[in-house]
This record gives sequence, C-alpha cells and structure tokens, in this order.
Amino acid sequence: MKKTVLIACLILSDIIALQAQEIFEDTNNLYGLKDKTGNIIVSGKYDDANDFSEGVALVRLNGKYGYIDQTGKEIIPLKYDGADKFQEGLAGAAIIDKEEQRRKYGFIDQTGEVIIPLKYHTVEYFSDGLAAVKLDGKWGFVDKTGKEIIPLKYKYVGYFYDGLAVVQLNDKFGIIDKTGNEVIPLIYSKLRGFSGEFAAVKLNDKWGFVDKTGKEVIPIQYDEVWDFGEGFGRVKLNGEWIVIDKTGKKVM
Repeated sequence: MKKTVLIACLILSDIIALQAQEIFEDTNNLYGLKDKTGNIIVSGKYDDANDFSEGVALVRLNGKYGYIDQTGKEIIPLKYDGADKFQEGLAGAAIIDKEEQRRKYGFIDQTGEVIIPLKYHTVEYFSDGLAAVKLDGKWGFVDKTGKEIIPLKYKYVGYFYDGLAVVQLNDKFGIIDKTGNEVIPLIYSKLRGFSGEFAAVKLNDKWGFVDKTGKEVIPIQYDEVWDFGEGFGRVKLNGEWIVIDKTGKKVM
C-alpha cells in the first residue's frame, strides 16, 4: 500500500512539475521555456511565444508558427503563416494561398492533423462547441467536425456563451441560439451580450434591457446604460446617472 501511495505521489509530483513550466523572454527579446525554479529548458530562440493553453504553447520563428509542449518539444512544426492558441482541443491555423495571396484558415488538433479544412478568411476560438468562421465577408459557425451549423450570412458575430451569441445582420443586432434560432430578434441598433439575466439593447437612440426570452424587462428609454450586476444596473436618464433594480425601479 505504501509503495502504491509513493508511486502515486511521484506521478503527481511529475505532473505538477510539468505544469509549472512557463515561457520567458531573454535580454535579446527572444522567447524560450523555463520551469518555476528558473531552470532553462529551451533557451531563447523564438521571435514570439504565447503562454500555455491546454498544455501547448504557440510559438513563432522567421514568420512561421507552430506549437511546443511543456518539455519544449515542437509537437507541431513551425510551418503555418498564422495560428491561434488551442481552445476546446482545436486551434485556428492558416497557410497563405499563393493563388489568392491571402491566408486561408481552418483548425488543427494537437497532433497537427487538419480537422477543419483551411479554407476560411478568418476564424475565431471554439466556445460552447462552436467556432465563428468568415468567408467572403460573411460570418457563421462551424462545429468540431467542420459542419457549418449556422449559415455564413452575418456581418458580425460574437462568441457563444451559455448557448447564446450576439449577431448582426445588415445593420441590426440580435441574439441566436446554437441552432441559429433568433432568441432576441434582430431589430436593435446595438446590443451587448448578457450580463446576468439581462442584455442591454439600443433602439432609436435609447437604451433598455431584455431578458433571455427577448422580453423588454427594462423600458428602452435611457440615454446610456451599464450592464446589470448582482441585480442592479446603472442608467443615465436626462443627464443623471441612477441605479435601478431588476424591475426598473430607482434605488439610488
């Protein structure tokens, strides 16, 4: 039993030591890898490097991007013309299309395998299992198989959070769910993501708040608003900032 516990402790110690490694910048403005005690694992050699995300770090050298693990091993070759950090197991990566003379983005996994073809003009991180992608000026969302779950038709999209995302079609904003259904209709001139139960919306130069069903719970009558926090929101009416509760009643 004691031997088993000792082995388990040693394994845990190794894991903690592995996770303790970090990127550093040397006096020549080059980036390397060291542990928390300051021991150099990889001397400064990269032109740029990101902090670790999901156990790997994005690095750049001579204009090319790749990834290293926490031992300093280059697990994905530095061959990409653009790349992002890993999020939910995948990372955006790009190669310059010589014919179009522009970057084409897709997604790779931590083995370097291309999971979603490098065909988009821009991609964002995965969030809630979906990633925003842009092609020919239009945004939509793909899942982790590359299937376009929400059509590429929007002028702007935000990240999915708790199953909802802000989108803009033409000049109007609303919120959709992960099936593409409009939870908040696309009728507002501006819209912020949910802060707690409510989202701030702007219509005809006035601000108010809607809930997650799209109901306007705080009238659209304010000159400016701050997001709700802990049941209260700051709003500006007739030049005066006041605090209201979730019913719209002034409390301060």
